[in-house]
Amino acid sequence: MTYILVDTANMFFRARHAVKGNSELKLGMALHIMFHSVRKAWQDFDGKHVVFCLEGRSWRKDYYEPYKKNRAVARAALTEKEAEEDQLFWETFDALKTFITDNTNCTVLRHESLEADDLVAGWIQAHPADEHVIVSSDSDFHQLLAENVTQYNGIADELHTIKG
Repeated sequence: MTYILVDTANMFFRARHAVKGNSELKLGMALHIMFHSVRKAWQDFDGKHVVFCLEGRSWRKDYYEPYKKNRAVARAALTEKEAEEDQLFWETFDALKTFITDNTNCTVLRHESLEADDLVAGWIQAHPADEHVIVSSDSDFHQLLAENVTQYNGIADELHTIKG
């Protein structure tokens, strides 16, 4: 069985920076790039089931106070227009999560104190005999690469395997 494991927030929010234009164009392209990446992984690797992994509040913040503090600083420095665009993206992302949960047969994983990275790693660990394709641009996933685990970065159209 081949699972397509989607680092959902990573793909959605990174894809928005792949194009220039107004908020609606960026939003449309973010959705397009994310779903195109999932479809490509599904087709190229003979996917059998898609798992969307969603963020919770990271447990790492309890042990390392500066963890991702730079994101709050960056949000505080947004212009009014950038803040409006950011709000639009979060609203759309929430609607996307609801749509996937309510209207597809995909598995949706979320835990209040785990990041998507943790959920992806846990899924792979729980299914050691299966094939896994991680759809994400996050290079942190390279540590999970194995004979049965590959990573597809749909934003850069790159495939990463244990061999390179």
